[in-house]
Amino acid sequence: MSEQPGRYQRTTGGMIGAMIVLLLVVAGFVGFRALNRNDASRPTPAVPADQVSAVTRAAREASMAAPVPTPLPANWRITSVSFNPTKKTWHLGLLTADNQYVGIEERPATPRELARTYIDKDAVQGSDVTNSGRTWTSWTDQGGDYALITQVDSTSYLVGGSASNADVDAIAKAIASSLPKLP
Repeated sequence: MSEQPGRYQRTTGGMIGAMIVLLLVVAGFVGFRALNRNDASRPTPAVPADQVSAVTRAAREASMAAPVPTPLPANWRITSVSFNPTKKTWHLGLLTADNQYVGIEERPATPRELARTYIDKDAVQGSDVTNSGRTWTSWTDQGGDYALITQVDSTSYLVGGSASNADVDAIAKAIASSLPKLP
């Protein structure tokens, strides 16, 4: 039995032409998607107030301070909130008006453990800062993050992030009254 040629002649030129057409279609699709996407300019959404209230209430019912600065500075927003009753941890994430991050953490740990976890494994302890009658230890890292940490009994409270030192100080001051009284 002899083989019969296909319905059309296959040539190298035809294959290269088909590949060029396919590459143009793929490049057109990628270009279209890139022009119609604006992820970089899309702001991080705020957590709804009722969700913040529900998580805060649950944490406080579990005997945690769950500090929330109220009122928030103008144009700031809460972007994350979480509570783990098993580990006794609380987190509140904020973005400043210029999209810099400030986090509030509460958990049973030493200040050094909190700094290593949330600032940097090589965080540097700075001087103590007195804020609203409470002593906070300052911590920094090489990337410019700054945090204040205070401890009551076996629980530590951290306020810190990429925001300016003044913003971090202001949030620490705003939550100081909701923290447990010092012995």
